[in-house]
Amino acid sequence: MVSPTLFSLFIVTAFANIVTPGMTNIVMMVLAAECGWKKTIPSIIATACALSLIYAVGLSALGIVIAQSPILFAGIKLTGVLFLLFLARQSFKKSKSGNLSNVTTESLGSSLDETPWVMFKKGFIVTLTNPQPIIFCLTVFPQFIDPNLAYWPQVLLMLVFHLVCGIVVKLGYVLLADRLRLLLLCGQGPVIIYRIAGSIFIAISLILIINTANGFF
Repeated sequence: MVSPTLFSLFIVTAFANIVTPGMTNIVMMVLAAECGWKKTIPSIIATACALSLIYAVGLSALGIVIAQSPILFAGIKLTGVLFLLFLARQSFKKSKSGNLSNVTTESLGSSLDETPWVMFKKGFIVTLTNPQPIIFCLTVFPQFIDPNLAYWPQVLLMLVFHLVCGIVVKLGYVLLADRLRLLLLCGQGPVIIYRIAGSIFIAISLILIINTANGFF
């Protein structure tokens, strides 16, 4: 069904790609620091759903069109920038909203706008507009497909591994961020969490803008 050699190489490559603290992993950690690891689970599930869609598109003819259109690809990146700036605005707004001195693990991030559906949408949009999995799908993924074997069984097996591994790694990241969150719950800790989160979102946005601009110059 698959080439043992190629699949072994894919496991190593995919794991290294997933473990790297890229845009999606960092956003998951920030959300966990703001809301707790339990509330971040819908976001983690959303990343898997978005990745499935990316692979479905990337491995089709539409993926080739996107890869060959710098303007369309830049548009995807800039959409992600706008959403990250929106998240940054939300974080800074929360840091100024009322008295956070008596916040608890249950109350931090428990506002009405942090429902499971909202958290799911955040994870889905961030992943869908993240250029890293798109590039991985279009350039790296095909290198591990054996042309002498059936195409779809190979693709499905690698996709399942990638999704499961991604969920496990992201869960580890959010649990780590949640522990940091517990350490910062005293005094001005919650304010610091929200301000750091907003700053991180802005930093990632600036990096994406620079990378997008470099593609045209």
